[in-house]
Amino acid sequence: MPKLLILLLSLLLTACASAPVVSVQSSTLPPASMLPVTEEAGDGLRYTMELETWEQSSQTEDGTPLVSCVYNLPAMHVVRADGSEVSEAETEQETRALEVAEAFNQEFTAWTGETDFEELTQEARADLEWRQTEQVEWTTGYVLELDCTVYQTEKLISVTGIHYNHLDGAAHPNMWYISWNYDLEAGEFFTPDFLGEDTELHTAVTEEIVRQANAPAKDGTIPAENYWEDYAEIAANWNTTAVAFDGEDMVVTFSPYELAAFGFGPQAFRISYGYLEPYLSDHGRELLGLSEG
Repeated sequence: MPKLLILLLSLLLTACASAPVVSVQSSTLPPASMLPVTEEAGDGLRYTMELETWEQSSQTEDGTPLVSCVYNLPAMHVVRADGSEVSEAETEQETRALEVAEAFNQEFTAWTGETDFEELTQEARADLEWRQTEQVEWTTGYVLELDCTVYQTEKLISVTGIHYNHLDGAAHPNMWYISWNYDLEAGEFFTPDFLGEDTELHTAVTEEIVRQANAPAKDGTIPAENYWEDYAEIAANWNTTAVAFDGEDMVVTFSPYELAAFGFGPQAFRISYGYLEPYLSDHGRELLGLSEG
């Protein structure tokens, strides 16, 4: 998702953010069904994941801060059995592996686009000039951050991102949850509905979210009593919010203000694989490690 779009979305929020714990795991390459086996390549290739920091800032001629960006972005690398990184393919298997990695990485390098950053800088400059005219204080400028958590198996990479921004003078920082799910065999990102045979998966997850929302919390309160009146309709759009996987559950997270007021923070719902399994397609079960296929 482009940075400026996220900025516009997050302007609707007034939530405080905190950096998540980063957990990155690595795995072997997908099965040979998608990666032609060659004698030279063997079975020793691996996809490895790292978080790489991209930083950019801008200021006026007199040093007044305009925009500061710090993004911790996931990056996929292809590594041989001897630990050396594949930068140029020497086999068909390595060629395919690099294509899979490049398709993943392109999604995140889009966050570092100079055009978007320049547009944001110009927006901040115009804001600063208006505030100077109105004698409104300007201190930190626009501060934007992205932190990611990565979960990886032999077939799946699931990324959860928390995008944070604080516009100078705003009462609170803003926070927006984002997710990306990647099929390593196909070399493509997918939406959660892709895992189901039909619409039954979508309906079942919606029903489970509504059930959990009406179940008593540890303190005895009913979460749904604090949600917007149309929370069930919002819950039905769960596939358009942040949906990630962690090995045991599918985690659906609604950002602050999506389901309830800021004071209640983000709302997360854990849907177990056991609950999901009857509604999954064969490929969905394979992606989640619930079959031997």
